[in-house]
Amino acid sequence: IIISFMAAKLLKQDASAPVQHTNDSSSVSKLSAIEREYWADPFLKYFIRKPSRRAPLINRGYYIRMKAVDYAINHFIGEVNHSPEWQIISYGAGFDTAFFRLMSEKKLENSVFYEVVRWRVAIKCLIQHGMRCMKIDFPDVVQRKAKIIMGTPELRDLLGHFDTGKTQVEGSVGILSSRYRLIGVDLTDLGSLQAQLQQAGINKSQPSLFLSECVLTYLAAERSSAVIEWTARTFHRSMFVTYEQVYPIDGFGRVMMRHFQGRGSPLKSITSFPTPVDQEKRYKSLGFDMSEAFDMMHFYHEILDMAERNRIRQLEPFDEFEEWHLKCCHYVLIMSVKGIGLRAESPHVDSVNLRLFTLLFVINALSCV
Repeated sequence: IIISFMAAKLLKQDASAPVQHTNDSSSVSKLSAIEREYWADPFLKYFIRKPSRRAPLINRGYYIRMKAVDYAINHFIGEVNHSPEWQIISYGAGFDTAFFRLMSEKKLENSVFYEVVRWRVAIKCLIQHGMRCMKIDFPDVVQRKAKIIMGTPELRDLLGHFDTGKTQVEGSVGILSSRYRLIGVDLTDLGSLQAQLQQAGINKSQPSLFLSECVLTYLAAERSSAVIEWTARTFHRSMFVTYEQVYPIDGFGRVMMRHFQGRGSPLKSITSFPTPVDQEKRYKSLGFDMSEAFDMMHFYHEILDMAERNRIRQLEPFDEFEEWHLKCCHYVLIMSVKGIGLRAESPHVDSVNLRLFTLLFVINALSCV
């Protein structure tokens, strides 16, 4: 009962927007954390109409999500930066600004960034000297994002040049430039997804990073698994990074499930793959060579360094440690790889310390259930 009460309290704090504006609500929450200096992002503000300050617990939640996904991105870049060309494909990123942040940090050399923004689904492609990034989202999100980008010099100047005077991919509503492409496609229609990606210039032989932040879990299990299996089958040198919810049947998990159901966006895949171990088995069974899943409590205490944790503690008053623990235990980062030269293991874990890492992982998992 106590756990369920805390879960309801925690989830209620970020339920201010109707389900069709989930992307907007998430973006506002991210901007709230940015304004509190949890991380630096000078680009997200251009996509927000009405900023709103969120509770410290929500700020921390979006902070740990951003740090975990950035950790995976930087791990991939470190593995493939020696390659002449590589690409990133981001599924369902909404108003995510990863491309602009990475471009400003000069991390996208030799790469193309594809963003696929789901519309039933839409795609965003970024291209820079052989690196690609793409994303998928609802048409309204794609159109709004394209309009904001093209109307904001700070964003537009990062796109590169527009080839042959063509700014859109045929049949879509996005942007087509030398560094960035935004296209519309239905994620559940794999034939259309493949056709649009090919038209956008995807290269199946290049090292490829696929990102899915709380996207696949909203699809039925067979649909989301089809996307994963297609990715593994099509891209032989790839890394698939997923951030989403786990443990739907404990006290917090049941409240979490009711929360998303009540917002009209039920978690459809979570019951089929309810634990981190289930997720690892899933990705390996669908074609990836290896997979590692760890929750955000492990990430916060075992991967973030002490200096960074101390910095976060000083940003604003915080006393909701039980709720923080519960939230972190119910979100995981899954890193799955296929192909020579890519590793899923944390760079902090070498072969000598693998047994210790496994023990710590098991102990942490037991504390979360």
